[in-house]
Order: sequence, then structure tokens, then C-alpha cells
Amino acid sequence: MEEIKEPSEYFYARNGAVLKNLGELLEVLRTIDNDTFEHHFNENKNDFANWTENALKEPKIAKKMYAAKARDELYGIVEKALKMKVEKKGEKAIPKKTIISKIKEAIQNG
Repeated sequence: MEEIKEPSEYFYARNGAVLKNLGELLEVLRTIDNDTFEHHFNENKNDFANWTENALKEPKIAKKMYAAKARDELYGIVEKALKMKVEKKGEKAIPKKTIISKIKEAIQNG
């Protein structure tokens, strides 16, 4: 999974979360509070899709994200995109629990 190296390109969520890749976005979509989510995703904007398109350079994924109407739909789009990336690389799929625990560990360790 590609990770952004330049801090100016990170996604800085309203709640303090800092995202560098699609895996971290997936975890944040699953765990953030509604106020933070609605600050970044509402009828007037979709910060998650903007970041995916402009910082992660993933316009195809972002296009689907722009069309999403709810958090669970957005989550499903990102989850499917991650699975497809793993399959495309021919890598062995990593169990969801392992990914989540690694993300949590990385967040805790900074």
C-alpha cells in the first residue's frame, strides 16, 4: 500500500487523526465520530474523495467516492479498492483483524 511521504499532503481530520494512505482512511471511516465525519463529508463537500484524488492520485477511486451518499457506502468503496489493490499485486490477502491491529499500533506509536 502506497503511503504519502510529504506531511503537506497528509489528510488532517478534524478530530486530530492524520492519514497517509487508503488503509488509514478505511480505519478512520470505521471509527470516527459523526461530527468529524459530517465535517468532512456532507452535501457540500467530500474531503475524503478530494484527498484520494489529489494527494493519493487515485482518480478512479475518488470518482466512486464522490458519488457516495453515506458513510457505509464510502467505507465499502475504500474497502473494495484496497482489496483490489492487494489482488492486483498478487499478494496474499491480509486478514482484516491484522490490518486493523497494525493500523492501531502505528497510530499509537506515532
